[in-house]
Amino acid sequence: MKIIGNDWDDILNEEFEKENIKNLDLQDHIFTQFGDTFALASDVLKIQNQENLIIYLDPPFNVRDGFDEIYEKCLKLVQDLNPKIAVFEHNSDVKLPQLLKNLNFVKSKKFGKTSLSYFFNENVKLF
Repeated sequence: MKIIGNDWDDILNEEFEKENIKNLDLQDHIFTQFGDTFALASDVLKIQNQENLIIYLDPPFNVRDGFDEIYEKCLKLVQDLNPKIAVFEHNSDVKLPQLLKNLNFVKSKKFGKTSLSYFFNENVKLF
């Protein structure tokens, strides 16, 4: 098992990511996309094993030009995809709802200006 890449720019590069997934023998278990998430989301819906869908969202902070409604778009995307688990990286000043369709807010962890918020499908059993 070998992870390739010298720095974050390499590791986050699409070709390096594909190679790393192959090296870890996870091709049948991981689906990734690079590009406009909102334009490509329909591809996620084509995943054969959608009942185990886990989504990690890391949108640009809403303080950047043109991203005023980015969190609303991401929340709608989560509701449309209806994953088992959604993890949302966001500005710590932003309050997210307690319920997204059938996803319940579980917890949020603050890391300075950034927070991670976790939403689990109502059928997910916690430890």
